[in-house]
Amino acid sequence: MKNIASKVLFVYSGVNRADSLNLWQCGKSPDNQLFGYNHINNNFSTGIDFINGLSFDRKNIKKIFNLLKYDFILSPAFIDVFAIMSPLFFIKKNKWIIFNINLNNVLHKSSTLKRLIFLFFLKRVFKIICLSSYQKKVLLDYGISERKLVVIPFGVDKHFYSYSEGDGGYILSVGRDNGRDYKTLVEAVKDLSIQTIIVCSKKNIENLDGKIPSNIKILFDIDYLSLRDLYKNARLVVIPAKSDNHLDGSDCSGQTAMLEAMACGKTVLATYRRSLDDYLVNNINSIVIDPENPEIMRKKIKEIFNDKQKLKKIGLLARKSIDEEFNSESMANKMYNLLK
Repeated sequence: MKNIASKVLFVYSGVNRADSLNLWQCGKSPDNQLFGYNHINNNFSTGIDFINGLSFDRKNIKKIFNLLKYDFILSPAFIDVFAIMSPLFFIKKNKWIIFNINLNNVLHKSSTLKRLIFLFFLKRVFKIICLSSYQKKVLLDYGISERKLVVIPFGVDKHFYSYSEGDGGYILSVGRDNGRDYKTLVEAVKDLSIQTIIVCSKKNIENLDGKIPSNIKILFDIDYLSLRDLYKNARLVVIPAKSDNHLDGSDCSGQTAMLEAMACGKTVLATYRRSLDDYLVNNINSIVIDPENPEIMRKKIKEIFNDKQKLKKIGLLARKSIDEEFNSESMANKMYNLLK
């Protein structure tokens, strides 16, 4: 990356990214939640800034209008941040770059009027970074110009997560996104003599019927170091997501956990979503099955769980995918090209 002088701001919502940055610098967290900020920051002569959790109210007015000094404003939170600050469009045309985390689902679920308002602003941003080709296709169908859309695959921290041949003999499933389908996973493994660990939030298991089977352990919101240990010692990682017909959660539900597991050299058994086509090649760097079908999932788990040779082969190719493309540095390099 060549050092350039543009003034750049990342606008985040949700998790405090100052904490995320500190944890990453201390080696206690991956850099996934920074969306490339840490890798791009050193390549600007003035550095780049970030803010977290603004709202359009009296106490934030000065901070919001301070955004006018930036050439580029990047945000992974269109609804929470971008729409709130949309009045800035009528004062100065900053070059807004939006990360498409869940735009497709938001547009699908919105009323006609709200969708028209969102599209009015989306058609006026500088770029929209889609994390999958399918997201781009949907936005093209909504009438957004192709010159505004760029596909940049999401990347995880390839240094925090490293290849491991650890084998604790268990299945691991990870994710707090509303698009997860743990009901199918529980149904698939309940009669198998395989320990299964699910790392999620309480909201993810509210739809489970009855008592959790004895071979299933539920962990809530553990820290990244503990999660990394679980990845490293899992024999198989299962990412059960709801089908594309559901509009819950992010557009690419399962993406982060899937890539983290692959970075640890684990075979990922994932349910099919069109938004993950750019990342997964069935029987090459992963195993992909039909969604919301516990019988198919159970059959596939029984077929591959004790085939350690196949699991290792796929796991090695999974890690190769991370090294070559799906890592945060590669993502940041492609984002950097938009800021020149």
